[in-house]
This record gives sequence, structure tokens and C-alpha cells, in this order.
Amino acid sequence: MKLHETRTYSLRKEIIVILVVILLICLLNLNIARSSLAGILSSKEDFVHIAISSKGDFVDVDPRPRNLHLALLGDSVTRYQYISLAYFLKTGKWVPTNEKPSLLNQKDFTSWNHYLEYTNTVLQPQEQCDCFRADGGRGYGSICENRYFSDPTRNNYITFITKFGKAGVHGHWPAPDMTRTLQNGTLNMSAGLVPYTWDNYNWSEVIVEHIAKLQPKPTFLVFNAGLHGHNLGKKEIHESILQALNDTGITGIYKTTSKSQQLNRTSRFSRGMHDKSLCGKVFRNCINLDWTGDLVGPQHYSDDVHFKSPGNTRMNLQLLDYVRDFNETGGGISQIDELEKYMNVSGNYSEEQ
Repeated sequence: MKLHETRTYSLRKEIIVILVVILLICLLNLNIARSSLAGILSSKEDFVHIAISSKGDFVDVDPRPRNLHLALLGDSVTRYQYISLAYFLKTGKWVPTNEKPSLLNQKDFTSWNHYLEYTNTVLQPQEQCDCFRADGGRGYGSICENRYFSDPTRNNYITFITKFGKAGVHGHWPAPDMTRTLQNGTLNMSAGLVPYTWDNYNWSEVIVEHIAKLQPKPTFLVFNAGLHGHNLGKKEIHESILQALNDTGITGIYKTTSKSQQLNRTSRFSRGMHDKSLCGKVFRNCINLDWTGDLVGPQHYSDDVHFKSPGNTRMNLQLLDYVRDFNETGGGISQIDELEKYMNVSGNYSEEQ
């Protein structure tokens, strides 16, 4: 009996030793795997954040980018793209598709200022919004919507400046003073009561005098002619934009105008001939949104020209992919080379709308 117990005890010891050895091997392999994972992802740290627990038992991938310094200049389509991106940068999630009221549809709200206040509240404390629309609408001069999103933790800073085609750009806050707080718990500025501190800037002026003076200065500027009458068919406008980008050291990314639901109509919203001349030609860096022409129906559009969340999400994924690839490849042609190349091209594509 004692001999049997001794053998059993010895066998148990051997099993324990084997289990301990297996455990040590597993821990060693885990450390190697963690080191390998860190090495693989080190080149992409601007766009992926890896968090491994102290026990080494899980990997959590934060989908939000880091070190993103970006400005967007455009109309309401670009505004919704900005809000979609800002929401993602704040929460790590895209705007819910069937959410009511929707951050991506002003028509869900009782007034424009209700919409502006609501969206700014959702994006606070990261966003400061120089936003106001005068009741009754008195032209572009009565509309102010410039949004400034900052997340120092991830070093993400994105800005949206409203520009309706060839109309001048304006605002209440001179760069880099982007830290104003809301007044009286409501919107921060009233266009009817407080004069603009900068006003009627054209394409190049808003780049040089405002966007380039933001802190930190945006690395990229995404700009778009949009759905309003514009002057991006003029060669002198192309030259002034290229020169402003070169002088400020900002990389410009031209974005083609997205398609409306009624692709066969002949209005200025769907012609887009200027895009064919500008995308990848006048402006080397370009994001082409022709794929929006494949989107049909209320599941994609909130009205004839604005997109629901999936459309905006896809635009932003395309943008983030473009920026990531640009950073990984070291970028393309320099802005000054682009300018010189363009000025050697004869002809002036004209489509002022």
C-alpha cells in the first residue's frame, strides 16, 4: 500500500513539473508574440493604438487614429463628413445609422441653432463651435459655422471651416484663439450682434490667414467646390490655392463633389466638369467620390444631396486610408513642383457656376 502511494505521489510530482514547464513555455511564447506584435505595428502607430493588459491576456485595438492634424473646407456635405469624423474620433464609433435625431440631418431639429447647439454639445468638450444662423436667413453673411475639434490625448486636431462655393469665408475667432467657451449656456456668438473679426476671405486668404495659423497647424487641408456656385474652374484660382498651400507647407487634398440622387438632372449639382479637370491633375492629391453615384434611395440619402451615416462613414474611411498611405509612402509630388508643372500647362478650364 505504501509502495503504491509512493508511486502515485511521484507521478503527481512529475505531472506538476510537466505542467509548470508547459506554463513557462507558454509565457515565454506570449512575451515573444507581444514583442513581435509591437514591432509589426510600430510603423502604423499614427493610426492604431494597441493596449495589452498587464497580465498579457488580451489585445484591444482602438480603431481611432493618432496624430491626425486635418482641416476641411467646404459646404454642408463636408460639414456632415466632419461631424461623422469628429464623432468617431471622440467615441471610437461611427454615428448610428438610424439614430433620431441624427447628428447628420439638420432637418431632424426645430431650428438651425437647435441643430448647431445639439451637435456641439454631443462633441464637447473636444469641440469648440463658432456657430450661429440668423433667423430668417439673410444670405451667406448671416451664417457662421466653424468647428474646431481637439483631442490632446491622441494628438488629433480637426477643423471644419464653412465655405459656400465662391462666397467669402468669415468667423469670430482669429486663429489660434480657438478656446472660447459658450456664453450664457447657449451658442457662443450671434452674427447679428457680434461683428466678424475676419471676413470675406477667399480660398487662398482663408488658407494663409486662418487655417495655417491654427495650433497645431493642419498637415492636410481637404477642400471641395461643393454644391454652390463656385469659381474653381478658373486658372488664377487654381494658382492662388496652390501658392497658398506651398507658402504654408500644408498638403492640399482636393475632394470631388459627391453625387446627388437625381444623377440625370442637368443642374449645377451634378455636372462636376471641374472635377475632371482638377482631380489628380491640377491638384495631384485627390479623393474621388464618384462611387457615390452608385448609392440610390432613402437608405443612403437623408435628402437629395446629403448622406446618412454609412455614406459619411465610407467617405471618412477613404480619407483616413488616403492620409495613412500618404504618410507611409512619404507623400507625392511637392506643392511647388505641382504649381510649376501646372503653370506650364496652357489653357484655362472655365466652369464658373
